Amino acid sequence: MSKPVENLDEQKEEMNMLKAVAFLGLEWQLCQSFLFYSLSVI
Repeated sequence: MSKPVENLDEQKEEMNMLKAVAFLGLEWQLCQSFLFYSLSVI
């Protein structure tokens, strides 16, 4: 019974990693667009 639980933990970790990467990507896009907007306003 211990193996399925281990797999679940691994999957959770993987999902968290993907979420973190997606979040960072989104943050980066927002930052870029904000910088671009600021530069175009000046």
